[in-house]
Amino acid sequence: HNVPGNFASSSRRCESCSSCASCGPEKNPNKRKSKVDKDNETKDIIFSNMREQNATTFKTRGSRPRELQQALDNTTRFIFSRNNTNIDSCVRLTGFPRTAVESAVHSHSTSESPAGMFQPRKRSKRQTAADTDFLYELIHTKCPLVELDRSKKGRWKKKKIRVGEGGQIRHANCMQHVRSATKDEIVDWVLQSEEIASYMKNNPDVRVSRQCIRNCICPCISAAKTAECACPICFDFRSRLKVFNDSMVNIRKEHPCKCCTADSPFVKSTKSSTLFSQNVCCDKEKCPGLEMPHNQDFTPSFYPLRCVINEATKPHDNTRPCSKCGLEKIIPKSCPNFSRDVMMATTTWQKRDKVKYRNKRGKWFEKDVLHDHTGTIGELWDEIQGRHKFFMYHRWLVDWQRWAFKREIATFDGEEEILVLCDFAAQFKMHGVATKTCEMGQTCNEYVCLVLYKPSQGPVAQTERNVLCDYIRIWSSVGSSPNFHHQALHDIRLRYKTEGRVPGLKRIKVWSDGDRTSYKGHSQFGRQAHWPQPSVPKKEQRPGEEDCCGMEILHRTFPSHHACGPQDNAGKDPRIGMERDIGFSRASNIYDYHQCLEWCKSNMREPSKHHRHDGTWGCNGEFVWMAYSDGAQEDEHRNKYPHLDMRYKKYQPIKGSNELYAFDATDKSQPLMEARFVLCTCAACISRNFDSCYFAHIAGPVKNHSCHHLETETLSKTNLRRTTSREARQVRLENA
Repeated sequence: HNVPGNFASSSRRCESCSSCASCGPEKNPNKRKSKVDKDNETKDIIFSNMREQNATTFKTRGSRPRELQQALDNTTRFIFSRNNTNIDSCVRLTGFPRTAVESAVHSHSTSESPAGMFQPRKRSKRQTAADTDFLYELIHTKCPLVELDRSKKGRWKKKKIRVGEGGQIRHANCMQHVRSATKDEIVDWVLQSEEIASYMKNNPDVRVSRQCIRNCICPCISAAKTAECACPICFDFRSRLKVFNDSMVNIRKEHPCKCCTADSPFVKSTKSSTLFSQNVCCDKEKCPGLEMPHNQDFTPSFYPLRCVINEATKPHDNTRPCSKCGLEKIIPKSCPNFSRDVMMATTTWQKRDKVKYRNKRGKWFEKDVLHDHTGTIGELWDEIQGRHKFFMYHRWLVDWQRWAFKREIATFDGEEEILVLCDFAAQFKMHGVATKTCEMGQTCNEYVCLVLYKPSQGPVAQTERNVLCDYIRIWSSVGSSPNFHHQALHDIRLRYKTEGRVPGLKRIKVWSDGDRTSYKGHSQFGRQAHWPQPSVPKKEQRPGEEDCCGMEILHRTFPSHHACGPQDNAGKDPRIGMERDIGFSRASNIYDYHQCLEWCKSNMREPSKHHRHDGTWGCNGEFVWMAYSDGAQEDEHRNKYPHLDMRYKKYQPIKGSNELYAFDATDKSQPLMEARFVLCTCAACISRNFDSCYFAHIAGPVKNHSCHHLETETLSKTNLRRTTSREARQVRLENA
């Protein structure tokens, strides 16, 4: 009887009758309506409005716009509750879609708080849509072309960014990063990585496009514009290659030639360092036997070692330089643009020179500084030809050692081994809220050790196993040194073996950078070589036996300038926090290592509970804070912390150790080191059956080196040695 579409028509009656079953007896228009009548009339209007809106506004074909969907969700959640069990009745009375009513009732049943009901409902993801979070984290944490920007101290604070194909908004808390390659090269790395192969294996219906990967590159990853914190080997070659390519493009515009087309291998090789290796070297070769346990279908491939070496960089006698490839084989020798006159054109590129500086204390020091250099294109091309083999050799080392690092994480024995990733963080300049004019801040050193232990014993062939990860950070006024490193390893051994976390611990696998002073000098190797020998009571110890404890140490190093990783983030966090609290007067003055330790214990006692700690290196274990004293009488906190042995110890050196990357100490009878060119993680080498190594032509032979103790100087003599060395260095710099 109501007129359709008229919300206020509920009071109109049939014209054919004065009374009927539907309309009821005719009421006296002069009679005043009761509250019940008014309420019923209003209720009818409200329900009529609901049905009208659902029949028009909310009725759409396909997906609703985001704002309209949000309005529908909030309206249904406000109207319905968990008590609305008769869904059919709710749909008939209100006209809301069944899915909206069911979603509203479900949200009331599952929400933890009343406000939680009104959180936006996530739309179901397409079955073929890629996981943007996975791609985002993969590029952030595992891409070797992306590194932490060590020149930036701050961290983003919930900055809104858009990632993925749909431009999803997320709140980023990133440390800022730099990329040493183009975005297309990062996309190429992702598509060729083991991680994406494993992901596609577990998600066969997913389609990952190049544009999707490109959109997942976080805005915090900017192109490297300076070389202060970049690898000098990579930066110098890439910058020269870019300048040469730009110069040749301009020359070809003025003097076109038929030999330098866009498809020419030579033209391609000068566009980027990645294309340079692809066109100069032979094709990559697969290395069966180095697959990840959880992804046996992906076989890693590397450029042949013989293609990236020459007689000067040949690491061992098991390989010879390749005669089938090389830069000279793709150079268009008859090209008119390589004539002497054209090559005499000038251009500008950056070169490194040693520059002397005097600090505020009047002491001299040297630093490699980039300067603009103007020369001919011919000179620039000669430098590229002279450096390209070493650059490719360097990049080959980076790729091989990084894969070995991943393999060792996936294969270390949780019953007998732990894996330690260690690094000396950048020095923290201690200061207070206010500093005096020309005040020189004292520095404090932080040693970062990330320890993996107790890997899960799940289905190894299907998924990557989970591990526990502890963050151990140690403060001291002592600089980076082998004695600092080994004292930390002794404390780690006690923590995991003696305290029962890994009671069967027999060996520690250590990964670090290749610093010559801390990790590749005779003092480090000598101490490491003594570890496997049985411990000797302190009263019976002979010089050099202080490190004997019956534990094997297997030390591996990354190539120079390529050890960036989670240890850098772990080292930056406390420094950033102290700087922030001092700046906002929330912390007292921090002027010694003891105050650094106390601040960390108070403010970073445990991993944050506000976010998950996913991934291999997420701290799902504990934060451990420690400190060491140098034992000097001037240290007022010397009685609170262990003392480092500051005496100079001399051991037999390992010749050529700077070009070796794997050092094992396993001999229990005498201090011997097993050194190898690079680490091999094939099944034979993991079981230490080196004679059956699948890749002996790459990793080379295992050579034993004696590292016997030669001399231990007294502390006073050690201090005199350091003073004399500093003075001699100053004299040399002043007279240079």
